[in-house]
Amino acid sequence: KESLDPVWKHHVMLEYDPSIREVELYVFDYENFSSDDLLGRITLSIPDPLPTEPAFCRARELGVEVALPKIHPGAQVLDFGWVQDWTELVVGRYHIPEPLEAGLETNCFDAIVVPGLGFDARGGRLGYGAGWYDRTLEAYSGWIIGYGFDVQVVEAVPMESHDRRLDLVVTDERTLAAQVR
Repeated sequence: KESLDPVWKHHVMLEYDPSIREVELYVFDYENFSSDDLLGRITLSIPDPLPTEPAFCRARELGVEVALPKIHPGAQVLDFGWVQDWTELVVGRYHIPEPLEAGLETNCFDAIVVPGLGFDARGGRLGYGAGWYDRTLEAYSGWIIGYGFDVQVVEAVPMESHDRRLDLVVTDERTLAAQVR
């Protein structure tokens, strides 16, 4: 974690806007997301290292229902709420924009887009260490998509028994199909 953290922070400062636009395009142009039923309802992750507002706006343009996570004090899993417009968000825990209301079951989503410090081509994800997404994804059966810069893709991410593999890893340079669905 210590070695990946400065890598993406440096990358964000160097190539902030163009890279974000590329990742957004890769998420919504992936060939398996052409059907209306799959790209109907998604949730986007915390905006770190990549801001999720551009992907949110693109999803809404495509008619996709989007939910964002909300962290409740004392909770062990993320909660999600539908958001129609970015201006509806309030500053929540850790200064993360979040919906005012939440309470959706994760299995109502076709895909959950998750952040990470590092990813690998086999769907490994190195999170931030608090386990929010690990616990939230335990019973989830839909698509799990990692979202980050290509410099965050490493040869192998250490995985533990409770870690869920990602289906896709989407970066500013490519989309890695980590698992066959």
